[in-house]
Amino acid sequence: MAEQISNQKVMDPSTFGLWGFAFATLLGNISALGAFGESSMLINNGIFLGGVAQFVTGMLCARRNNLAGLVTFGFFGLFWMIAGFEGLMGALGISHPAGGGAMGAYFAAWTLFCIMLTWGAKGKTLLFWTLIFVDLLLFFNMLGAWIGSAALSDLGACFGIISALMAIILGFQGYLDFCLKKE
Repeated sequence: MAEQISNQKVMDPSTFGLWGFAFATLLGNISALGAFGESSMLINNGIFLGGVAQFVTGMLCARRNNLAGLVTFGFFGLFWMIAGFEGLMGALGISHPAGGGAMGAYFAAWTLFCIMLTWGAKGKTLLFWTLIFVDLLLFFNMLGAWIGSAALSDLGACFGIISALMAIILGFQGYLDFCLKKE
């Protein structure tokens, strides 16, 4: 039975994960720029679209023996779950928001991780450039957190919006490829 299951064809889940990333990142960074405040909708979007959708995508990528998808979607899913629960716990008064030093260190670790992902994606043009903008989002949020500069964090948010729009296009490419595929 296990052998039969392992031979079943599983469709590429990347579009699902890309759109989860894109919508959470787009709304999160528009909010960071002050267009609207943190709300339960924003927190839930981060936890479920950014977190759960990407984490599930990562697990489905593992089923397809896609290590890059597992690592990328799995880790970014966890990133968004942490961000969502950080907001939720603060809103519920369970904990205080992380300070600039902690957030700077968090973004530094994620910047290094994302640079490695970017290096691995060279040769895949749109994915490479999407990850470059994610690198810049994380880098400027790291700097903004460490030195207390809202302007640098806002610049990071602008790069985040660009990366989200690019991820929407990447996801749409995958969606169209699937829909137009001749059986």
